[in-house]
Amino acid sequence: MKKITRILTLCLALVMTIGLLTGCESMEERIANLSSVWTTVTNETEEDARAVLESMELYEEEIALVDLTTLKCVKLVEFRTDKTYRFSYDVEATKDLLRQYFETMFDSLYEGRTTLNAVYETEFDNVTKEEFLDFYAALYGAESGTEIVDLFVDSAYNYDKMGADWETGTYTLKFNQIMCTIDGKTEAEALGYAIEADTLTLTYVDAVETYTRSK
Repeated sequence: MKKITRILTLCLALVMTIGLLTGCESMEERIANLSSVWTTVTNETEEDARAVLESMELYEEEIALVDLTTLKCVKLVEFRTDKTYRFSYDVEATKDLLRQYFETMFDSLYEGRTTLNAVYETEFDNVTKEEFLDFYAALYGAESGTEIVDLFVDSAYNYDKMGADWETGTYTLKFNQIMCTIDGKTEAEALGYAIEADTLTLTYVDAVETYTRSK
């Protein structure tokens, strides 16, 4: 019995040693697999969407015609092989989504244009879509109705601020967690993660985000 126990103990020690060696090798692979730029599309809150529209001085009657649940932005996180990371926004990709959002917004305003007659003390009932956009172009100082969407896109956010990194730091991997230490701080914060093919899932205390590896 003692001999069997000794053999089992040696086998267990050997398995643990192999596991440790394998773990060291897989750690390098895990870091290499994580090291990339990852992007995700996230919905702005209705409050944030409303704030964007209010900053453009839209009336409440106009905001009521707009879907506040579909304003989106593109966030990115980059993990590097030197174990540094950064979170920021993808400004150009966000602008592309904003363009789609404001095109849809003006479609909605046009469809509900008769409710805006009293707001602007005019008659929108029989105007064409082109005439409707020209009205807004004149209202906002754009050169034509085709440029009103560009004006709204350009005015939606402070893109210099958006383009700056909003969190940087260093990281280490521990089991299924990324231990992130934000620049200027000493304590690391645990962030759950999983990678499947080109999909990265980050698990926070109160949220889960799914990112796609940039090609």
